[in-house]
Amino acid sequence: MTTENTDILRPLPHSIPMEKAVLSVIFQYPEEYIDEAEDMGLREEHFFTPANKILFRTIREIHKMGKPVELVSFVQYLIDHGTLDRVGGASAVAEVHTYQPSPLQFKHHAKQIKDKHTDRELVRLSNEIIADVYDSPADTADHLIRAEKCIDQLAGIANDCAAPMSTFEIMRESINRFEARMKGVETPIGIPLIDEFDQHLKGAHPGRFWVIAAYPGGGKSVISSQMIIDTASEGTECLFLSLEMAERDIMDRMMIQAGRVDARAYTEPLQYARDNGQETITKGIMQQIGRAAEKLKDSRLRIQRPANRNLQTIIATIRKAVRDYAVKIVVIDYVQLIKVQGATSKEQEMSEISHSIQEICQDLGIFAIVLSQLNAEGETKHGRVIEEDADAVINIVQDRKKDSETYKMHKHCLIVKDRYYGSEGTRVPLILNRDRIRFEHGMDQTNQPTEKPKWER
Repeated sequence: MTTENTDILRPLPHSIPMEKAVLSVIFQYPEEYIDEAEDMGLREEHFFTPANKILFRTIREIHKMGKPVELVSFVQYLIDHGTLDRVGGASAVAEVHTYQPSPLQFKHHAKQIKDKHTDRELVRLSNEIIADVYDSPADTADHLIRAEKCIDQLAGIANDCAAPMSTFEIMRESINRFEARMKGVETPIGIPLIDEFDQHLKGAHPGRFWVIAAYPGGGKSVISSQMIIDTASEGTECLFLSLEMAERDIMDRMMIQAGRVDARAYTEPLQYARDNGQETITKGIMQQIGRAAEKLKDSRLRIQRPANRNLQTIIATIRKAVRDYAVKIVVIDYVQLIKVQGATSKEQEMSEISHSIQEICQDLGIFAIVLSQLNAEGETKHGRVIEEDADAVINIVQDRKKDSETYKMHKHCLIVKDRYYGSEGTRVPLILNRDRIRFEHGMDQTNQPTEKPKWER
């Protein structure tokens, strides 16, 4: 069998459609995807065509100057810098700008672009080795030395894939942690949240996330904000991402929680005072509110509403908070409000959301509390996949019998899933105190004689 060397006629590995798709997504959603591309290590040299290299470089230049990346000013920027003709003119820019953006496939396409670049470098370095052998046929030892340098260079190009740890290295790390626990230097407790949960789930650990689920109005936002107030006050950077409530409303609730005052004393102070036979609220309540203000002012707590509810905007917001403020704990309120561009079903949308949250927790070493609604059957709404990905799932349990005198009253919190500590199925006796807007240790309210809740009268 004879073979003919036709390698010289073969095109170098590349994918123009993927390059255009990635650039198009960045054009359409610059705030979300420029940072995403940077986090993935995507660089100008990864693109195959000179035009696409220029487009990617120019997008980054404009973004770093704090200017909007939009078509008209972008073309003008190219004109001003004498590079419009080098990318094929305004029509070529417009074509890339509108080239079937697919945010769902952005990571896959960007990785493929990088892989094609690595393949091209492999071809280039292999050709250098071949040429060296033919040019100096007698210097075999030198050929091997130069070949080794080429292989080292290729490894440097492909260093996005870190070398895997050996079994011995992983075991050594495990033993070191064990010895630290034996000496009392390290404990299994992560960052403390709420005592009743910490004794079962051992607090917040990097790379993990919990799902806290409840019916609408059941207290999932309340318990999550309560979890992070003390944590942030102790110096841990926390981010509360609200997709529903305004920042000022969240702060009102946190002031009430931190001050441990009646909610109406803060939201309706004059009426509250009159109802209690006073002209104004008492000095003691004012002191409690003052202490709450000092506590929150000095805390490491950040409250933010993303620019929109798109998944990539939320992920970009989290990445930025981690970069800028070294955030360790993130609350996402709530998951069913997140939108995924291009998703064709709720199941696909939730799958993309869940995997992205899991990935960002592991990549950045942060802990996330993801809030979710329960459906009529008491399961996480559209959330089977997110329950599978989560490290712990906590349901806030209420009486759901509509003809009951205790309808909607709280029974307990239930640890539905616990991946690490075996507390699955544990009932945690935390009950929502609606007057103080906080969960407190208490008995199952549905077992106590009581009038029908005032919101149902």
